[in-house]
Amino acid sequence: MTQVATFKLPWRIAFLPDGRMLVTEKVGPVWLVTQQGEKTPVENVPAVLWQGQGGMLGV
Repeated sequence: MTQVATFKLPWRIAFLPDGRMLVTEKVGPVWLVTQQGEKTPVENVPAVLWQGQGGMLGV
């Protein structure tokens, strides 16, 4: 396994048909990540309340 990007609190990964990934972080950002490790934030993601067991838990 090769690390292609770093995250603060990664939570879920969803692979897209073209090989890119959607990665959520518990604290809120959702990232579109290429196989080369380029991270782009997904726009229009609502604010996340991430205290305790809450957070951006799925894609």
